Amino acid sequence: PEIPEYIGSTDLNFNCLYHDIDAHNVILNFGVDDCIPALLNRNWWYIVNEISVSRLDTGTSIQVLDGNYSTDRSRWCWSYSLTVPAAEISKLEPINSQPVILKILVNGHEHHMLLENRSRSRKFAQTTYTVTGRSQSALLDTPYSSTRTYLQENERTSVQLVQAELDRVNSLASLNWQLIDELGWIIPSNSLSYSNLTPIAAIKLIVESAGGFIYSEKSGNRLSIKPKYKKTFWDSLAITDYDRLIPESIVTDLSTDYELYPDYNGMALSNDRNGLTGQIKRTGTAADTLLETANNPLFTVESMGAFGKTALAKAGMLETHSLVMPISEQTGECAPGELIAFNAEWWGIVDSVNVSFTHAVVTQTIKVERVNRDE
Repeated sequence: PEIPEYIGSTDLNFNCLYHDIDAHNVILNFGVDDCIPALLNRNWWYIVNEISVSRLDTGTSIQVLDGNYSTDRSRWCWSYSLTVPAAEISKLEPINSQPVILKILVNGHEHHMLLENRSRSRKFAQTTYTVTGRSQSALLDTPYSSTRTYLQENERTSVQLVQAELDRVNSLASLNWQLIDELGWIIPSNSLSYSNLTPIAAIKLIVESAGGFIYSEKSGNRLSIKPKYKKTFWDSLAITDYDRLIPESIVTDLSTDYELYPDYNGMALSNDRNGLTGQIKRTGTAADTLLETANNPLFTVESMGAFGKTALAKAGMLETHSLVMPISEQTGECAPGELIAFNAEWWGIVDSVNVSFTHAVVTQTIKVERVNRDE
């Protein structure tokens, strides 16, 4: 068949999905996309709270009066607290001396809690218990795992060193590595040495040397190793970089703290153990406002770059936004390290998450770090 002749058109339709654009006044900007995505604001949000707690091993349902859980980028696990009637406490006894893991479901979001402690309270002739615990990754800490003293004798990758810490205590935890790249970076022999550390403390040493943090996934027994800043204020962002969109109408309380930092644009780094030195600077700057020099025996060329980028991410006007909101189907439950967009106005990195719940009310409070470079 004959191929039809192509006839072009000069009818250009520049349409932004997130903002109203005047079709008669379109500014063509073939550069970085400044468009921040958003969910549409609503006059009302329909949310039905669903709370349940049960044992992971037997499925036994546990009646809970209220609870809360929280984490942040400086911690490597979630912390949990549940209030239960006295009649329920017998359901929480260990079976065959195995740890008790509770499955907590809050509006469809599943958490696994390692039960560690309990305390009793009596008020107006009513006895309740508060049970507390952490993520299953707490099994990598005291009192569950022993400490050791260690010197790295052979060249290894960061992933291999972290996996070795899991293997030395026969941990069932899986590793999800997202720092620098999925293979990590090569660490020369004699770089890693420590005294009397648990596995999780040793892992923290390795991860923080490259500007990362440890995140215990909400459910299951999985450690994610992530960069502290998925993006920094000088990075360009694509629509796919945003993890979560938060409209203003779902936020019930919003407050902001402001802290002015020097406009750091460079820093020197060194490794006294192998003599390696380097300077990290923000692209397009003269590196004339320097952070304090950092020294670490685990520094390599790769980890220096990642560590320096993290350190320079706080410069100029730092805003810490505290947002209180329900856990809805549309916005979900936040996690540290996520990149969120607020109301198509600004974006930032989630630093901490705190969820409190009863059967009537569920709220999450998140703190979001944002560097304001608007002039």
